[in-house]
Amino acid sequence: MIVQWPNKVLRMKCEDVLEDEFGSDDLLNFLDMLGSIIAENGAAGVSAPQVGVPKNIVILGKNVITLDSDHLFAILNPRIVGSKDTILTNEGCLSFPGLMHERERAKTVVVEFNDIDGASRIHTFEGYGAIVIQHEIDHLNGKIMVDDLSPVAKKMKLKKWIKEAEKEAFQESIKPIKEGVQL
Repeated sequence: MIVQWPNKVLRMKCEDVLEDEFGSDDLLNFLDMLGSIIAENGAAGVSAPQVGVPKNIVILGKNVITLDSDHLFAILNPRIVGSKDTILTNEGCLSFPGLMHERERAKTVVVEFNDIDGASRIHTFEGYGAIVIQHEIDHLNGKIMVDDLSPVAKKMKLKKWIKEAEKEAFQESIKPIKEGVQL
């Protein structure tokens, strides 16, 4: 289940995956669960804190990165070590359903990380992949997608999002009543 804002885990700085956790059954099962979330939601990526686990784990969907296999791309303990150029993007987030936010991101990022066996890797992400990995790494650092706004603008945007979410929830709650009414 996806954790939604204002759950406190979304503001936590996550812990690294430890050496004895690499390749473990627990880790592999957790990665499978994250992969299922991507498949069920058509998401580009998901991070561990989005399911309530404050660990430095990201899974990227097949639409983000081209792989030689059919597997999703697991990124553990990622660190952005380089970036260049910027691009304007309009982002959404599973932890903020229905909220879209326009912001600048690096167009290219270089990320150091561990694979599922603990091996050190470096990968250069460009375009859409760069946007997604930056968004997911923000989650690992306790940042939410509207943190680039001023405090007043952030408060207004989140207030509007909450109001729209409440309205939508109300409409869904009365739907069965409306459908059962004969006029």
